[in-house]
Amino acid sequence: MSLGALQLALFKAADAAIEGFDGSWPICGLTCRTHTGRLIAYGGVQVFDNHRWVFFKAFDSRIRRHRFLVHRLAVKLIREATSVDDRPLYALCDESQPRAAVWLQRLGFRPLAPHEKNASIRIAEKSENQPAWIREHRRGTV
Repeated sequence: MSLGALQLALFKAADAAIEGFDGSWPICGLTCRTHTGRLIAYGGVQVFDNHRWVFFKAFDSRIRRHRFLVHRLAVKLIREATSVDDRPLYALCDESQPRAAVWLQRLGFRPLAPHEKNASIRIAEKSENQPAWIREHRRGTV
């Protein structure tokens, strides 16, 4: 799919390595590339310890001019993930990004309360030094 000068394409863990993620766990997602094929951003869903973790990464500062494309990528990814499975989605909030929490809220996520975190969620938070957020599946929502 092409959105303006950017292209969205599905990738799987078996595809060529994409910088920034560990492909040893089940994973699928979308990449966002320029018309020349240069990777600008990607997002995906990775299953770890029976939890579905959503992630997004932008490589190019120019993507800020096209924030709506990254948002569309995220909405499409979440829509696909929730159409297949009713389990909640988890994300780590990169607090070094000024609007990360606002964006996650806009996508339907909320911070996890301490009593909602099991050991694997605490491990993920500690390894990345970022708080975990959850998006419960709600029928009829994006």
